[in-house]
Amino acid sequence: MNYSIIEKRPTQITEGVMHYIVTLCCDTAADVPEPEDNWDAGSIAQICDPHGYCILNSEGVWK
Repeated sequence: MNYSIIEKRPTQITEGVMHYIVTLCCDTAADVPEPEDNWDAGSIAQICDPHGYCILNSEGVWK
Protein backbone atom coordinates (compact mmCIF):
# COMPACT_ATOMS: atom_id res chain seq x y z
CA MET A 1 0.00 0.00 0.00
CA ASN A 2 1.62 3.21 -1.17
CA TYR A 3 -1.02 5.62 0.02
CA SER A 4 -2.14 7.06 3.31
CA ILE A 5 -5.37 8.60 4.52
CA ILE A 6 -4.74 12.22 5.45
CA GLU A 7 -8.29 13.12 6.41
CA LYS A 8 -11.55 11.22 6.88
CA ARG A 9 -14.62 13.43 7.43
CA PRO A 10 -17.96 11.79 8.27
CA THR A 11 -20.83 12.82 5.98
CA GLN A 12 -23.87 10.62 6.66
CA ILE A 13 -25.11 7.32 8.00
CA THR A 14 -26.87 5.13 5.44
CA GLU A 15 -28.46 1.86 6.57
CA GLY A 16 -26.29 1.93 9.70
CA VAL A 17 -23.02 2.54 7.81
CA MET A 18 -21.04 5.77 8.30
CA HIS A 19 -19.93 7.40 5.04
CA TYR A 20 -16.90 9.65 4.64
CA ILE A 21 -15.20 12.12 2.35
CA VAL A 22 -11.54 11.11 2.44
CA THR A 23 -8.33 12.78 1.34
CA LEU A 24 -5.56 10.39 0.34
CA CYS A 25 -1.87 10.91 -0.42
CA CYS A 26 -0.62 8.44 -3.06
CA ASP A 27 2.95 7.93 -4.31
CA THR A 28 1.88 7.41 -7.96
CA ALA A 29 -1.35 7.24 -9.98
CA ALA A 30 -1.05 3.43 -9.88
CA ASP A 31 -1.30 3.62 -6.07
CA VAL A 32 -4.75 5.24 -6.08
CA PRO A 33 -6.88 2.52 -4.44
CA GLU A 34 -10.28 1.26 -5.45
CA PRO A 35 -12.71 3.37 -3.45
CA GLU A 36 -14.33 1.76 -0.45
CA ASP A 37 -18.13 1.52 -0.46
CA ASN A 38 -18.41 4.13 2.28
CA TRP A 39 -16.26 6.80 0.54
CA ASP A 40 -18.46 9.56 -0.86
CA ALA A 41 -18.22 11.66 -4.01
CA GLY A 42 -15.84 14.55 -3.50
CA SER A 43 -13.13 12.41 -1.94
CA ILE A 44 -9.68 13.42 -3.20
CA ALA A 45 -6.56 11.39 -4.03
CA GLN A 46 -3.45 13.59 -4.12
CA ILE A 47 -0.73 12.06 -6.32
CA CYS A 48 2.94 12.84 -5.65
CA ASP A 49 4.60 11.63 -8.88
CA PRO A 50 3.65 13.09 -11.25
CA HIS A 51 2.01 15.81 -9.22
CA GLY A 52 -1.79 15.76 -9.62
CA TYR A 53 -5.04 14.64 -8.11
CA CYS A 54 -8.21 12.63 -8.74
CA ILE A 55 -11.68 13.26 -7.37
CA LEU A 56 -14.21 10.52 -6.67
CA ASN A 57 -17.38 11.15 -8.67
CA SER A 58 -20.96 10.20 -7.78
CA GLU A 59 -20.61 6.93 -9.72
CA GLY A 60 -17.72 5.83 -7.48
CA VAL A 61 -15.03 6.38 -10.15
CA TRP A 62 -11.81 8.40 -9.70
CA LYS A 63 -11.59 11.15 -12.34
